[in-house]
Amino acid sequence: MAFFEVSRSHAWIMTRRIAHTAHHRGQQMALLRMLNRDLHSNYGPTADTGGLMQHQAPVVYAYPDLDTLLREEAGRRDKTSLPGPGERPSTERPDG
Repeated sequence: MAFFEVSRSHAWIMTRRIAHTAHHRGQQMALLRMLNRDLHSNYGPTADTGGLMQHQAPVVYAYPDLDTLLREEAGRRDKTSLPGPGERPSTERPDG
């Protein structure tokens, strides 16, 4: 299959799309953090949901289910509250 006029396998194209999407999600999270927005979990814990996974930080989604998401995004957007970073550093290199 051609990808920008270069022959690539379907596996290569799928991997490229996943990596590209993940890259942009990281960019969006960085921008939201710069705007002082709370970040709920996406693929795992965040600094706002208790820190690092190895410290057993919880995964906290903005809404508990799809029906709540649809209802709240059309109205008040009353999201699940976040516990904050916790007592431990939310980085693997706290002294760096």
